[in-house]
Amino acid sequence: MSEIQILNNFLIKPQSKNSAFKMETHLADNNKLLKLAIKTLINGTKREQQVISWPLSNIGLKSPEKLMPYMEKLSDLFLNPNTHPAIKRNLLRFFEAIEIEEKFQVKILDKCLSIITKCTEPVAVIAFSITVANNIVKNYPELNNELHEVVKLIPDEVKTPAVQSRIKRLNKK
Repeated sequence: MSEIQILNNFLIKPQSKNSAFKMETHLADNNKLLKLAIKTLINGTKREQQVISWPLSNIGLKSPEKLMPYMEKLSDLFLNPNTHPAIKRNLLRFFEAIEIEEKFQVKILDKCLSIITKCTEPVAVIAFSITVANNIVKNYPELNNELHEVVKLIPDEVKTPAVQSRIKRLNKK
């Protein structure tokens, strides 16, 4: 089966954990399919982007070097205000697991701080943003106080266990 057929078969099925893990296995073993999946993540329909973002983020967690060549495109997608929250969540999962290159740190940090401050995104996006921001701020200790102040502004109704856990980790350091 060709890479396009594998991808199309995945995209037309209802999203499930099982199908995402199968796709992840295909992506891990096939660089042509990985490139096609990245292209779909960047240029696909909203639904295609959402569906492919999950297995791609899993690849990024297990083999970050496979996604690092696409960091500029992934960063641009994250920064795009029209990016769906599910895609942001999956990008943040990847960003959380890597050492973000210096040239992307400021923009990603700014976006994470904005997400934390506004609290209009789903809780998972806010929680991952806290960790990604914290990871970046470790390189810039002078920004540590700003991050702590922003986190203090999170309303109580947003402080789910996931967010509280991230805040506790932030405060331990």
